[in-house]
Amino acid sequence: MTAPKKTRHAAQEPGVRTKLFIADETIGLGKINLLASLDEAGSISAAARQMGMSYRRAWFLLDSMQSGFRNPLFCNRARWVEQGWG
Repeated sequence: MTAPKKTRHAAQEPGVRTKLFIADETIGLGKINLLASLDEAGSISAAARQMGMSYRRAWFLLDSMQSGFRNPLFCNRARWVEQGWG
């Protein structure tokens, strides 16, 4: 008997999952959690570390989300203040 094939991602439990479809992009719980981590951590690199992913992966996910929105979903705190948003 051979060992089961290992996959990159762990198998998920069956259940209901919600995804938002915005423009050509899909936004699920993982991307929403990344945005929440970004808000909490204050930087992409810190949010990526909290979630156990690379900076490059986090940046890619954030960039792909942004494509569906006209206004920025996030920006650095200095720009936030500079624009008078905070």
